[in-house]
Amino acid sequence: MGSVITKEGIVTEIAGSRVWVRVLRASACGGCSLSGHCNAAECRTNVITVTAKSTDGLSVGDHVRISTAVSAIQLALWVGFGFPLVVLVGLFAAARYGLGLAEHLSAGIGLLSLIPYYIVVYLCRHWIGRKVHFNIESTKHE
Repeated sequence: MGSVITKEGIVTEIAGSRVWVRVLRASACGGCSLSGHCNAAECRTNVITVTAKSTDGLSVGDHVRISTAVSAIQLALWVGFGFPLVVLVGLFAAARYGLGLAEHLSAGIGLLSLIPYYIVVYLCRHWIGRKVHFNIESTKHE
């Protein structure tokens, strides 16, 4: 597995230094000859917002290649899913077994602990945005 993940997409909108790119996520149907004619659940489009250093030469409808480091994707997954799961389960276990609270109270404490977690993530969004960034390049001349 390489250290960079790339996706091909189409520019749908440009505003200042932000570029919105529509990419097709085709996990199971990418090689199927009928993939353009079905509505498989595995095939769907995602829109990725890329902050570009320069949008010169880019226009809506252009085919582009976006890329990011695998480490950036791993960080995003940990921040979005891994750490919250650890916080939720850890506080549930601490409340249930450490304090001896009932299951429903322990579950409530675990769930409520996610509120401050995501507030901290929101406050750190600019730092996270610098760590998880995408590069964009036009594929017009290929």
